[in-house]
Amino acid sequence: MSEYKKVRVTAQPALNMRNVPGGTVIQKLPYGAVADLSDWPEQGEWAGVIWQGKQGYCLKEYLYPITEEEASQTNVQWDETFESKFSYSTASGSQNLPYVVMQVTLKEKFIGTGSRNLSELEEVINHYAARGYRLHTLSTATSGNMGGLGGERIQATLVFEKK
Repeated sequence: MSEYKKVRVTAQPALNMRNVPGGTVIQKLPYGAVADLSDWPEQGEWAGVIWQGKQGYCLKEYLYPITEEEASQTNVQWDETFESKFSYSTASGSQNLPYVVMQVTLKEKFIGTGSRNLSELEEVINHYAARGYRLHTLSTATSGNMGGLGGERIQATLVFEKK
């Protein structure tokens, strides 16, 4: 690990940095952020990191060691609105359950074909993939036409399974 001085955050939407391993959350590191690596013990699940002047500990499974050159190509800031885009059913919550079900409404273009917001679908898939889930089932259903220039709505239901 000596050639790696930095780590990239792979958890979506963010990774909690704690004051001690398993301790109190002191900061959130956004997905894709690069932090300085202060400690990467061979044993154990926590790594020491420094981000925006704060030092703490993050779970190693959500950190990807990178070189200084790779780190120079990244500049990610925390966006509070990203995390608020996701809602969890009462059954799923933020628990580590074997299955999570999410629904995303896609708005179809009125003229032409295709959805304007497939990036939302991609964000949800990436969000759960980073938490150790795989997409088990994806189904879609038309949920109605808004009339005028509103286009149709398509409801995508995604079932994620814990790996």
